[in-house]
Amino acid sequence: MLKRRLTIAQVCELDGVGKTTVYERLARGEYDSIKEGKMRRITEESVERRRAATEKPVRGGGGMGDIGGAEAATTP
Repeated sequence: MLKRRLTIAQVCELDGVGKTTVYERLARGEYDSIKEGKMRRITEESVERRRAATEKPVRGGGGMGDIGGAEAATTP
């Protein structure tokens, strides 16, 4: 099965980061990459794997976002 290979620019756009960050992540081994001639390609699978590993679980309510809501307007 052929893995989709992404350019550095494509990874920047997908992850919302700059080129320096992508190259730093490559150096740390956070992405799998393939050298094609002079171009460095990053496997889409490794980008997805990194994203899944760094996702934060969503919590329900009770956070700072509740301050100043409708309940704050009704003081006893």
